Amino acid sequence: MIWTHDGLAADLAEHLRVNTARLVWENMQMGPSGSPRPDVFTLFKSWSRPLPTAYEIKVSRADFLADVNAGKWQKYLDFAGTVIFAVPKSLIKRDEVPAACGLIVRSDKIWRTTKGAPYTPTELPEAALLKLLIDGIDRLTHTIGPRQARIWDAARLERRGLAKDVAAAAVNLAQARVYAEKVAAEAAEIIAEARRTRDDIARQLAADTDTVRQKIAAALGMPESISLSNLADNLDRHFAGREASLSADCEIKRLTVLIDQILDCLKSAGRRPPPVPYWQLPKVTA
Repeated sequence: MIWTHDGLAADLAEHLRVNTARLVWENMQMGPSGSPRPDVFTLFKSWSRPLPTAYEIKVSRADFLADVNAGKWQKYLDFAGTVIFAVPKSLIKRDEVPAACGLIVRSDKIWRTTKGAPYTPTELPEAALLKLLIDGIDRLTHTIGPRQARIWDAARLERRGLAKDVAAAAVNLAQARVYAEKVAAEAAEIIAEARRTRDDIARQLAADTDTVRQKIAAALGMPESISLSNLADNLDRHFAGREASLSADCEIKRLTVLIDQILDCLKSAGRRPPPVPYWQLPKVTA
């Protein structure tokens, strides 16, 4: 939909009037001739927080940029604690709006505030109050018709839908946290069980090692209380002696075979081998 300036201002005013706690004026000059004239101006019916707010309608991007660059919106700060730009959707970007201003956007169905504005406490000048009283009384007589009711219903339904989405997200988050805590507890139990198994295996290995140590010590005629290091040293010496003994036995066998071969050769030659004195036999060293 292509909006005109006055059409968009009237539509915004109708939207704001849905909240009956707010007074809404369109195109109201805020004082004598030459005073600023906001497109829409609102006051809440509250002594402590009337929140005077000025709305600036923009239907042209060039007009918006010119206003922002020139700082024209600042003239409203004399009688408004907040200045909000009101535009059709896709006209401007949120980050193009001055930091001190807000932004409300007209979508296909409803108005949506896309950028909040900081509020500066402001007292309305006497001239502005008199102008609102003298010229603004008749403009406040307004009845909410079917169109405004439909807009309000659409906004309410949208808020309800968003609330459902937020509630569903909160439930999902809570369920995810419960599941994560359950997984963490199960993981902790698995780790604890693994540590217990490791400790049991270590104790069993220690017991088996001690039993083997005692049996080896008894077989070698050593005290059962002998330490593993001393037992290892004794085993090294024991096997070293056995290797030497085995080597001597092998040498004796080799010489015996050699003597038998010599005797066989002499017999084959028809000669009787002379007796060999024992002192001439080869000595065998262990």
